[in-house]
Amino acid sequence: MSFRRSATGVLSAVAGLLLVVAPAQAVTYTVTRTDDPAPGPCLPADCSLREALNASNESTTVDDLVEVPAATERYDVDLGGLPINDEVEVRGEGADRVILDAEGNSPVVSIGGGASAAVLVGLTITGGEDGGIQNNGTLTLRGVSVQHNISSIGGGAIQSNGPVTIESSFVGFNRTDGGVGGAIHSNGPVTVVNSTVAWNSTDGFGGISGNDPVTLTSSAVVFNRSDTSAGAGASGDPLTLRDSILAGNRDGKGIANCVEAAISMGGNVEDAATCGLGGNDRPNTDPGLGPLGLHGGTTLVHSLLPGGGAVDAAGTCPALDQRGGLRPLGVACDSGPFELEPQPPPPLVVSPADEVVALGIAGRRLRINRRGVARLTLTCPRSEESPPCSGRVVLRTRRTVRFKGGKRRVVLAKAGFRIGAAGSRRVGLKLARAKLELVRSERSARRALAIIRVSDTAGNTRVIRRGFGLIPPR
Repeated sequence: MSFRRSATGVLSAVAGLLLVVAPAQAVTYTVTRTDDPAPGPCLPADCSLREALNASNESTTVDDLVEVPAATERYDVDLGGLPINDEVEVRGEGADRVILDAEGNSPVVSIGGGASAAVLVGLTITGGEDGGIQNNGTLTLRGVSVQHNISSIGGGAIQSNGPVTIESSFVGFNRTDGGVGGAIHSNGPVTVVNSTVAWNSTDGFGGISGNDPVTLTSSAVVFNRSDTSAGAGASGDPLTLRDSILAGNRDGKGIANCVEAAISMGGNVEDAATCGLGGNDRPNTDPGLGPLGLHGGTTLVHSLLPGGGAVDAAGTCPALDQRGGLRPLGVACDSGPFELEPQPPPPLVVSPADEVVALGIAGRRLRINRRGVARLTLTCPRSEESPPCSGRVVLRTRRTVRFKGGKRRVVLAKAGFRIGAAGSRRVGLKLARAKLELVRSERSARRALAIIRVSDTAGNTRVIRRGFGLIPPR
């Protein structure tokens, strides 16, 4: 564990005597707990992520470091977006091992304006109901996954009013309802290098929507969707492409990888001709995308299939691909963020017909017994093609309620589940004593929302929101 407190107060006193102050040294804060309690001081053996960030915000040093260890549990973000109002690096031990989850409560991370600058490394950011990251300063992502977030305005993953740089990262399965940029909406320059932007959706521009320059290098913008005819892939003012893949992005009229012609620096592959690619590119070419997976890395990426149009199609490439594998491995670099190995393992073949995960949910009322347990009956139906059905249930109040001196939406209980083919399970949701008393005493707390994340072995993922009335014990 590395933990050093800023000695700001002591230095100020010494400055008053000596009239000379040495430059303040950056401070390292180490997170030691995964929950999100009412914030207090960040102590060496008792420091939540929010408390570490608050301590960094309040220090007079720059370039502080917040270390987030790998954990079997998710890091809860229950009290609003994690605040960053200073220069700080938040460094996790891998996006597959450090998960920050707002569970439908708020943005996961909120970066202030002015000189605020955040470098996020080795994390997964998920569960944001008002987007994953709200950036009003400067944002850099390295080896980060921003996935399964939703926004009603714009930028399901990232809404930005400042510069954004994304390196070796995955931005996917995010959505906007009534806005633009299922993945990213930015009013500042966006630079994407060696990264994947995939499977995002929106009512407006599907993948990346930029009002300032957007530059893609050795990256993939694929399988994003727009529910309208506004374009589904990427847009910028201007959009510049180098050694990248754009494929499978669809709007209401069909394939729409680019909203308008891009500036091409060569080495790009598109499965249509919507980006205005030139002689050093491969338009109307199937890039040969394989399954989405970690493939030995820590963030999701589509592999490449032998003989696909993206193999050996790039002019240049970074020294490593998104996973950290060496490049190039063939006669030339491969376009996009994945470098094909000479003898890759056979790809996972999934039936094209299996594109959804099914889950049955019983009833609209949950009765809580005297031990504080409510049992929710879930079914993995016979129609589910790739069982088992597995996931997580979060039960929270539908509206803000008074609880522990504040007013907020309260997470009442959480539980995981795994259900075999054509099976049912009663998932026990255990309410702590204080939360059981809240439901007993506050009628408004009896209107609850269950957020159910379910997936199957074919890789299909779904988030279901179901309202319930809670019946407390007498």
